[in-house]
Amino acid sequence: MAKTCPNCGAELHNIQGYNFVCEYCGTITQVDPQTRAMINAQIQRQRQQELMARQIEYQNNVEKSARKGWIIAAIIIFAIPLLFRIIIVVLELIF
Repeated sequence: MAKTCPNCGAELHNIQGYNFVCEYCGTITQVDPQTRAMINAQIQRQRQQELMARQIEYQNNVEKSARKGWIIAAIIIFAIPLLFRIIIVVLELIF
């Protein structure tokens, strides 16, 4: 949907709020209600996409944190008893 500047005839692309602003002569033209509705719908879609991206990022961070917690727990559960067993064996060899 191409709009043209009523003053100089240039194609209007730059939208500020609900106005087209001509890049060449600076003329401000109001956006019609149908275009306003399209702009609002596009803004809403962008916000929803940003929100979904943030939710996915948050969920990924939560999952990473949970995995780190399991790794630390596994180290504590398996490594510490193994370390004690090694110390006992070494002490038995010494004495």
